[in-house]
Amino acid sequence: MSPSKPVPPYIAGVQKTSITVGWLPNDEGTGLVDEYTLEYKEMFKQHQQPQDGWKTLSIQKWAPAEQLLHIYEKLPPNASYTFRVKARNKIGWGVFSEPSEIVTTEASHPDR
Repeated sequence: MSPSKPVPPYIAGVQKTSITVGWLPNDEGTGLVDEYTLEYKEMFKQHQQPQDGWKTLSIQKWAPAEQLLHIYEKLPPNASYTFRVKARNKIGWGVFSEPSEIVTTEASHPDR
């Protein structure tokens, strides 16, 4: 049986040029899940509609919850993103989580 559907990723921190994304391990303690794929989608600012399709941000081996974090860096200020995650075991990949909340990097300082 493929891994269960993970809960949506959460936002652990937001800066002007970075977002820290975390997610909870699913099937924790069973030893069945061995890898996660984290994807992102950039959103338009006006209506929060997606600009493009989903893109892979990180592939990470299973780890305890406090280590399941990814820092997405070198982002433009005032840009919006959403994230999703899926898990893999010996049988194959599970389904993606629902998307996270939409998060926006901090705005830069105005020009003088």
